[in-house]
Amino acid sequence: MSDYLHYRSAQYFEGRLQSHDKVLSVRQCARGSLYRIYEIKRKQGDIVLAYLVEIYMLGVTDYYGIRDEHPEVTSIVVASRWGHYTEDAKSASKSERIGLFNMYEFFSSLF
Repeated sequence: MSDYLHYRSAQYFEGRLQSHDKVLSVRQCARGSLYRIYEIKRKQGDIVLAYLVEIYMLGVTDYYGIRDEHPEVTSIVVASRWGHYTEDAKSASKSERIGLFNMYEFFSSLF
């Protein structure tokens, strides 16, 4: 994984969530140099716990590492504009009913 989560990635993510039509509120509930965890309350009444990480390619080992360290997370979001995830990581997340998205996919998933 990257050595840090760039502050602009976090600012962009927060700004987009705060202006999202389907989002009632956003609260950062955990922070590390590599990640941020956000509690996102949607207008439909549910809560999404999103793990934002800066990584070029999130693999299955990265996925399981995040899940082991933060089992409360319901979505993992790759922050980097150039970042993505492997098909194995996506398959593992689907089997555990955890969302795995790039940032743009995540914003669309909130509808």
